[in-house]
Formats: sequence, C-alpha cells, structure tokens
Amino acid sequence: MAHDPTAANDRPSQMLAQLAGMAFELARDLSNRALEAETTEEATRLASAFHQVSRGLRQTLALEMKLIRFKAELERDAKPPPPPPRRGEETIGGIPASIWRRKEEIGQVMDRLIWGEVEADEDEPELSDLEEAEIGRRFHTYGLWLQDAATRPDFATTPLDGLLVEACRVAGVDPAVLFEPDEDEDEDDPALAEAPPSADSS
Repeated sequence: MAHDPTAANDRPSQMLAQLAGMAFELARDLSNRALEAETTEEATRLASAFHQVSRGLRQTLALEMKLIRFKAELERDAKPPPPPPRRGEETIGGIPASIWRRKEEIGQVMDRLIWGEVEADEDEPELSDLEEAEIGRRFHTYGLWLQDAATRPDFATTPLDGLLVEACRVAGVDPAVLFEPDEDEDEDDPALAEAPPSADSS
C-alpha cells in the first residue's frame, strides 16, 4: 500500500508528537530540579541543560507545525471543490449559501469545544507550546474533515447534530459534550427564574 503523506496518523507525525511530549516532560523535570538545587553550581548546570532541552522542544514543535501546514496544502490540492450552486441559488463567496451557513454553524460549535478541551489554569493562563501544538493538530484534523464533508451532496441537509458528532470524533472531542445542559442558559432562562416555589419549600 502506498504511503499517504497527508494521513493525520502517519509515522512522522506520531514520532514528532511523542518526541515533543518526552522533551516537554524532561524540560519540566530539569526546571524543577534547578529550582530545588542546593548549590549554585548544580543550579547552573541544570539550568543550562533545561535551556538546551527547551530549544530542542521548540524546534520539534516548529517542525511539527510545518508538517501540519504541508499536509493541509496537500489536502487542499487533493480535495474536490464544493458542488456548484444551482441556478438561481444564493451564493456567498462563490459557495452555495446553504453550504456556507452549515459550515459556519459547525465552526462556531467546534471552535468552542476544541478550545474547551484545554483546562484553564489561573497560575499559568497562557498555553504551553505542547498545548498549542495539540490544539493546532485538532483544528487541522477537524478542518480537513470539514473540507471533505462540505463536498457531500447532502451536506447542507444532513441534521446538524449528526455532523457535529462526526466532527467531534475526528477532533478528539467527546461527542457527549454536545448534549450536556448549558448551565449559563438555565440561569438566564426567565421561565426558570420566575418559577414559583414548590409547595414543599419552606
């Protein structure tokens, strides 16, 4: 079987991801040891090793992102364009409006869900290089799926929930989050806010 350089799970991508993960763990270990060093000499030696490993990690992440962009370019060249609009059909940017709107609907939900996979840390509000690379991989994989899905003849008429479940699976997001109640919406619901107390309440 011929090697597909656009495959998201090909060996180079897996090796780069594993290498980045190992380098990140090593850098964190060296950082902790440098902070806990008992002598200046030991702290200096560990700090030097930390900077060397960090530099290698940044190079690995840069190479990984370059590979992701290369795959995206190959995919764009290989994917057929969306179906042409029917006579008299509204278009947006040359794309049938129904397809454009469906892509926007999916994009709004997936942007929120993919970013929601990164847990907020009050002590470290900024994403680490490893987290940024992971988010990039998820958006890349999801984007390729959306490009392909938009070429389906029934894309605009397929139920939105079904497409979102597909998108979650390719992006590594648990589809169950799609059906979890939104606490903010419940709090803002005037019907719930004005509901009279039950007879049992004191």
